[in-house]
Amino acid sequence: MRLILLIVALIHTSFSFAEDLQTPLSPYTNYSDSLFNLYSTRLRQAKASPTPAALLASYSSIANLYINESDSANAAAYLDSAALYAPKTDNPRLLAPYYSLLAQYLHHFYPHRNAQAAAAFRKALTCYEKSGARTDREAIILILHYLSVDGFQQANSALISKNLSKLHDLGRRYQSPLLHFAISEAQAQLHWLSFQETNTYASIDSALACIRQCLELDNAGLLPKSLKHYIAEWSVTLAELTSLKPDSSPTAIDSILNSISEKYMSDNNALLARIFHTKARSFVKKQMPDSAELMALKAQEYIEAGYVNTYSSLAKLNIDMLRSIYDAKKDYPKVIEYDDLWDKIDEEIKANEIKELELKYEAEIKMDELKQLHSERIYEDYRHVIFVMICSLLCVAVLILLLIIKSKRKSMQRQIALINKEKEETKLQIKLKEEQTVKMQLEKYEALSDYHLMEMELIVKDKDLAQLRKDKAALDMQVEIFRRKVEDYEASVNRGEPLHVDAWSIIVEDVRQLIERHLPAKKEYGRKIRQFGKPSIDTLITKDEGSLSITHIKYCICFAIGMEISEIADCFSIEPQSVYMTRYRLKKKFGLSNDDDLDAFLQKNLVR
Repeated sequence: MRLILLIVALIHTSFSFAEDLQTPLSPYTNYSDSLFNLYSTRLRQAKASPTPAALLASYSSIANLYINESDSANAAAYLDSAALYAPKTDNPRLLAPYYSLLAQYLHHFYPHRNAQAAAAFRKALTCYEKSGARTDREAIILILHYLSVDGFQQANSALISKNLSKLHDLGRRYQSPLLHFAISEAQAQLHWLSFQETNTYASIDSALACIRQCLELDNAGLLPKSLKHYIAEWSVTLAELTSLKPDSSPTAIDSILNSISEKYMSDNNALLARIFHTKARSFVKKQMPDSAELMALKAQEYIEAGYVNTYSSLAKLNIDMLRSIYDAKKDYPKVIEYDDLWDKIDEEIKANEIKELELKYEAEIKMDELKQLHSERIYEDYRHVIFVMICSLLCVAVLILLLIIKSKRKSMQRQIALINKEKEETKLQIKLKEEQTVKMQLEKYEALSDYHLMEMELIVKDKDLAQLRKDKAALDMQVEIFRRKVEDYEASVNRGEPLHVDAWSIIVEDVRQLIERHLPAKKEYGRKIRQFGKPSIDTLITKDEGSLSITHIKYCICFAIGMEISEIADCFSIEPQSVYMTRYRLKKKFGLSNDDDLDAFLQKNLVR
């Protein structure tokens, strides 16, 4: 009966957890400690009774937080863990957010991999359409927006028209500012492509009208912050299209570009390059070659600082403008110099494409190795299950045998008891009165003893309670001090300030506390971690030219003290395969080959 009740309780818990997993992931969810703790709790629950759907949803939820926080290292780790369970899940309601997150990750952190991002977005859209859930309309609109951008980059007006038709279908049943933005954006893209094909200025006017509708939605504060990048690009596009009109006013163009610089100035090299290129074109139109040269050179700096192969068309236009400026100024050595520069950039683009293909091939090999490891693990698990089943059957057989022996023994004991019953009956009557007297005395003694023991226990518990209160007050004080240090550290990171010694001590202390909490038996790790300090960590960051993130530093410390892959996975609540992928990425960051020992490299650079 108890077994049946336990099974019913487990089934009820599983259904409750499954209902929680049906909650869609919002693409605009910002990181917060409360949400991270909630998703971490769900992840622990999913690991306790592992099912592919539960683990996929849990890892995707945490990855969504890190993507919106622009934390590529943690986002990659959790997406790698989620990728292990996506092939085993057939629920489109859970697969759709995963593919959407994967596409957003590629689109945000690897803009030169737009083809892979677009393929992932198409998978997500297919899964959303299969699920038929009405609560995912905002996510579907966002996916159609990304696919329209991909179609525009490919100059594929048919693809944009297809996505626009789907957006209009949504508009018949649902209205939102995001939907209006996506529709206006797709219409602007179609008009712009029409102008490029027909060179009709009426198409420019139509595109400008659609762009202004998008900007009006942003000025009214109706669009999510995640679209700020696209709003900024459309603002630059507004100036670029305006400059193409023969009756355009250079003053109006300058006004648009200045407002963009004030509102959207950021570290986006592509956006800044387009702004300065458009300013240079405006100065060329005003016949101000010196100012045009200065703006074009600034645009060239931002082009060379970013992904040149991502916006090579802009690089070519800017170099052509510089050549025409120097040709007009009769500075022919400069003309030849920029001719050579374009040849060099073209070679660099081709080299980057070859390198990207090599990295993709190498990543596919690693993924095949991971799949092989996963299949081997499934086989080992299967063997373990068979072994457990055989042991269980043997235990059941032994238990049945013991029950049979026990029943026969009881039968023999009953026969013996019947024979001796008559002999003992007289003795029992004699001893009855003696036992009653002794029993009364024992009951009195036990009552007094119980009362005395209860008093002693109350005294001891009062002392223990007082000591626990003192310990709690001391721990609360330590937690508050540590929390303030963490807040100061996070504030320093957000402001872009250099980390001080205390901040690096917090990183090392954070890793040490993780190890003590998850691996209390591994005391030697605590002794090893005290050998680290800021000078050694600065040496490691210098080797990576300052691009090493804090999360990567924590992984480096764990590798340097000799922690096992499974131990690191337990400390950071991720899958061992994700740790393998992080280890592989760190090797690439430090320029190590597959044969080099990462642990020896880190110990050499970290241990004092």
